[in-house]
Amino acid sequence: ELDEVVMQAAQASSSNTSNGFNSPWSFLPNAFCIENDADADKILFSYGYGASLPTSAKRRLQHSVHLAKRVIQLEQANTSLRLELDRERKKKTDTQQQLDNANKILDQAQQPYDFLIATVRNKDAQLKTIHDTIEQLEKQLRECENERQSLIKTNNQLTKDIEKLLEYQEPLKVMKNVIMNLQHKDPHKPTRRSPSPPLNTKYRSLTPPTHQSRRTVGFVEQLDQHHNPPPMVFTSTSNAKSPSTKVIRGPPVSQQGKYRKIYKVTNN
Repeated sequence: ELDEVVMQAAQASSSNTSNGFNSPWSFLPNAFCIENDADADKILFSYGYGASLPTSAKRRLQHSVHLAKRVIQLEQANTSLRLELDRERKKKTDTQQQLDNANKILDQAQQPYDFLIATVRNKDAQLKTIHDTIEQLEKQLRECENERQSLIKTNNQLTKDIEKLLEYQEPLKVMKNVIMNLQHKDPHKPTRRSPSPPLNTKYRSLTPPTHQSRRTVGFVEQLDQHHNPPPMVFTSTSNAKSPSTKVIRGPPVSQQGKYRKIYKVTNN
């Protein structure tokens, strides 16, 4: 119990010393700085170790408190010195690393010039190779761009051709239906004769009415719309040179419709 009281008094005294003003002897170790023992005496008096003790015992007790306080201060100093030692070791490690780096740079600076020149030439060769590769890739890129432009032009032309074919699709369907109807027509069924066109005084035949040829009218679908040939009139070979046979021509090609009719006149 007495040891515990002594240690408690020493801790109280050391704490008051550390919290007080800065001593002019602060550069010395903490073990040599012993100040303000009033708190230690108060703690001893509180436990009954005060006036009732003999003078020699009291001095021994105070000396024990001082020794305990010195031990605590030495422990604190030891802890602070260990922390400072760790910081110095870390600083030493950093300084050693910087020294090694400086020595390495110095060794590289003292290398022969031939090695440095060879290194520079190797770097130049690598840069030249990379530059040639870049130029080749740029050339391929330009060729691909030209090819893309030509493909775009071809695509546009094909699109225009498809649009034209789509425009001709409906007329072709109509003509196909007409041709199919003509092919599937019954040959034994009597055909109705189309009425003869009205006679015009301008194109009246000079032959007598009794010998006037009978006119039959038919029509032929024109398939090609871009190249429309002029209408053809078929006559018999016997009356080819007869002045009485006149050719009746329709209007010009530019004035004809999309599905124009071609009339043919035959002499029976």
